[in-house]
Amino acid sequence: TFLMGLVMGYFVLFTGSIKAGIAIHFVHNTLILIILTFENYLGLSSQALILINLIYILVAIGALLFLLRRYVGLFELKASDTINGEGEKLKLFALSPAIIIVCIFTAFTAMRYLV
Repeated sequence: TFLMGLVMGYFVLFTGSIKAGIAIHFVHNTLILIILTFENYLGLSSQALILINLIYILVAIGALLFLLRRYVGLFELKASDTINGEGEKLKLFALSPAIIIVCIFTAFTAMRYLV
């Protein structure tokens, strides 16, 4: 979920449109719904689910390679004409209450599995 949030956020910034994030979110949720439907109604084994997830990951890697070849400088964020500089925007983002809460929640959740 966190990784998908980063991907969606990046493409929203890259395209300058929230439509990119909406499209990625829709496709991702649709694929997860299909996987869960197959799991629940067909009683797929854990090996079959691992194979489905592996295919999902390979398709994502293929899509990334396609985008890298099609768009030169895909991971170069463009400077924007705003009041705040890049460093100030990063600081505002990192210190926003929502991000702090997510980081604390993630740390506590990770510690539950590490201990």
